[in-house]
Amino acid sequence: MERISRSMAAVAASVAAASLLAGCGGSDLDEECAAAFERAALTVDRVDSAEYECGGSFGNPSQDGKIVLGVDTQEEATPVIEEIYKAFATNDGLDGAWSPGTEFVARGGGASFDDLGLEFNGSPSVGDMRDRYDVHPPSTD
Repeated sequence: MERISRSMAAVAASVAAASLLAGCGGSDLDEECAAAFERAALTVDRVDSAEYECGGSFGNPSQDGKIVLGVDTQEEATPVIEEIYKAFATNDGLDGAWSPGTEFVARGGGASFDDLGLEFNGSPSVGDMRDRYDVHPPSTD
């Protein structure tokens, strides 16, 4: 009976460790990361709302978000998206961020927008944004 109890304890410990490595459990760091992205985006004019989820799996961070813009066209959206990226670049709370997957949509969900006009090579990382805009918060020096 004692042997079964030890085996069950070992299995439970393995499951708990795998859950932590997979980013399950919603850590405080994940919440701080999401809040930092949201706060930075909301400092930009014509941003109606921002929602992010941060997590990670096996040491690979991920950040996914949706930002609602108060614009109607891609032409109007591009400069707003650029200002959002500048806000991300200047936020020292995003030092550990990777490449945020961000969906940009119009108020009411009628249209979605891209960042292709900004000519990044793929989805930009916060480091790419900092390099492009020559912004380096004190904690990244």
